Amino acid sequence: MDVPWDEASWPLMEEEILIFEKNSYVLFNFPYKFFRKYLKTKINILDPINIKRDYNRQGGKRIIIKLDKDRALELRAWLTLHVQEDTNFFITEIEEIE
Repeated sequence: MDVPWDEASWPLMEEEILIFEKNSYVLFNFPYKFFRKYLKTKINILDPINIKRDYNRQGGKRIIIKLDKDRALELRAWLTLHVQEDTNFFITEIEEIE
């Protein structure tokens, strides 16, 4: 049986940054603390398709950002550097399978 899935249904830890790649775009699900500290004033440079707030039972307050694939590559590269510097966070990447 297939269960409907979306970016908000993944069980997350408070320190987890989820990157979910779909066919034409990429979703980034950030802990609010990380977003506020590193991205809040910079995210508009990447011209996001959508930004929304969410709450995850395990992961707490979250910010979900939808980017096209080109902009997502830029954010991924930036994240790689910043997550290495701030070891309180880690990245999980998943990809949609058709």
